[in-house]
Amino acid sequence: MKKLNLLKPSVKTGFLANGRGQRVEYLDIWQSTLNKEKLAEDIKNGASLYKELNELVKKKPSRVVVVNCHTREEGLVAAEYLLSIYNDEDGYNPDDYDYNEYGFTIEDDINTDEDDVDLECTSWEDETEWVENAYMVPIISASCLQMENSFNSIGMGGFGLGVANRGPRPLPYWADARHEPVIIWRHNLQYSSSFSDDCRRFERNRHLIIINILGEYCSEEDDDDELDTDSLKNKDMISPQMLDFILDYEAECINVDMSDNAREKFLQVAFESIVNSYNYVLCSRFPVKKIVDKVRGYSSPNKLETMDKIIRYLRKRDTSGKKKLSEVDFDFLKLFKMEEIPDDQKSAKKLENNLVGMDSVKEQVRGIVDVMKYNKQRQRMGLSTGGFHNVHMLIGAPGTAKTTVAQFMGTMMQEEKLLTGKKFISINGSELKGMFVGHTAPKVKKIFEENDIIFIDEAYSICSSSNGEMDTYSQEAIAQLIIELESHGMDRLVLFAGYGGKNVSEKDNKMNEFLKSNPGIRSRINSTIFFESYTAEQMVEIFYRQADMAGYKADRKAAEDIKNYFATRINDRDFGNGREARSLLENATMFVAKRLSGIEEDKLTRKMLVEIKAEDIRKAINKAKDMHEMQRVRVADYGFAV
Repeated sequence: MKKLNLLKPSVKTGFLANGRGQRVEYLDIWQSTLNKEKLAEDIKNGASLYKELNELVKKKPSRVVVVNCHTREEGLVAAEYLLSIYNDEDGYNPDDYDYNEYGFTIEDDINTDEDDVDLECTSWEDETEWVENAYMVPIISASCLQMENSFNSIGMGGFGLGVANRGPRPLPYWADARHEPVIIWRHNLQYSSSFSDDCRRFERNRHLIIINILGEYCSEEDDDDELDTDSLKNKDMISPQMLDFILDYEAECINVDMSDNAREKFLQVAFESIVNSYNYVLCSRFPVKKIVDKVRGYSSPNKLETMDKIIRYLRKRDTSGKKKLSEVDFDFLKLFKMEEIPDDQKSAKKLENNLVGMDSVKEQVRGIVDVMKYNKQRQRMGLSTGGFHNVHMLIGAPGTAKTTVAQFMGTMMQEEKLLTGKKFISINGSELKGMFVGHTAPKVKKIFEENDIIFIDEAYSICSSSNGEMDTYSQEAIAQLIIELESHGMDRLVLFAGYGGKNVSEKDNKMNEFLKSNPGIRSRINSTIFFESYTAEQMVEIFYRQADMAGYKADRKAAEDIKNYFATRINDRDFGNGREARSLLENATMFVAKRLSGIEEDKLTRKMLVEIKAEDIRKAINKAKDMHEMQRVRVADYGFAV
């Protein structure tokens, strides 16, 4: 059985002066035995989100490290690994300190049998001040740091728990932390450029760890708010202020991240490790995934802490003294309602409301999801599912929202718990082929292992070549693709897309060529969804919807002009459907910019900046007409189009 050495961050809270003083929060690494070898072992056993941390500790210890992560808990785990290893690298030894002299009334012993002991809270009998050392690392929120520095800058004393009109505010407990490590956590998009200056007080500290939580804004007073779990892959979301900090302090920067499938496997290993740490074992065929799914459904982002609390709660309720746990022991979890997505935010509703027309497509998508739900119910009852493969083909002209529908299908299935995760990848068919012989099969295999929703656009390019016959790379890609479709056809959503369908000539029906490339492909595709080209009326609606979504107010007086333009344009062979509505909008904004260019900046209003006038749209239409006319001339004269 795989086990983790670090189960959850060792965060402690307490109060100075036996409860009468300030609240303190710190990372307690007195008992830590973590080292480089144990970090590498945990990564091998599933904690792959700390791979970049593993690379960092191979270098010379860094004084300042920025940890970009999804949740505070993930960042604190990284900090515990890092500081434990750095203490060892810097020659520190916990035996050099007397644990008891710091006034603790409770020691954390995870295997204690005294159920009434609070394992997370400590207090100091006599001490009124914090005494820093290498193994009690203050955890400071950026808001507290900013507030304390603001008070100091205007001569109002420090930040603490003083009462109004009763003397100066006491200094915060971490004010005298001048030498040993400190941890500061912040939300990436929340604070101004003063953050870099606020940290100057820790310039002499041996180590400074910044936990930079990426995602939607979340109040620092409540770190249990859910964060955007997709944001970390967009590393350019790091705020300019944070980049300034990294440059100012010459800081190392690492990302704590992993795919959704890998995260689920990591939490399963963590759950079993936490169970084992309390001297429990799980019975055979215990549904670990089911329990982990429940934990992931709770609103708190602190998943490791939640699992630890569940086992502690179970231990307190159980008086039998048994050591083997079954699913029945976790029936109490039914008392806790999992977080649900509001109906108006569900993908099924967005599919219905956000896409113009496409009634047949929407009906087919709903039908596919319903069949998946039906088969899942049969599976739960021990009935055969008939081997339904979640592999589909989307065909139609370019710009008919095939990629958008693919994303909606994936999120709908994820919301209904039909997929284990929501990792989405959109690739061109030619990208499945490797750079050399033997490279293609592992590349295709990795794509299926690391993603839940696989959208392969221009799928026919997998089997295309210059002489019309499949080359070695194409054959290898198709062969491995068939293997993956057989292995993952029911636990992934696989969508092949491309140009084809009933309105396309045999010569242009590229997807038919793809189906003919290998009988194994056709037999594994469960359904085909055809995307009709948009009508002129639908193109008008798409144009105005795209303008609204981009924050513009487009004049409806130009609707008839847009309709007349697209009524002619939809008959052209190279008509791009929804993409042309977007192109028309972009050209209209160019004419807005040109119209406003002569106005002084201080006289521009918000209304002027969001308004697209009918004249701007008409000019954009004329520009588009000229461009298409030029393309037609080139086709006629030279035999090619640009």
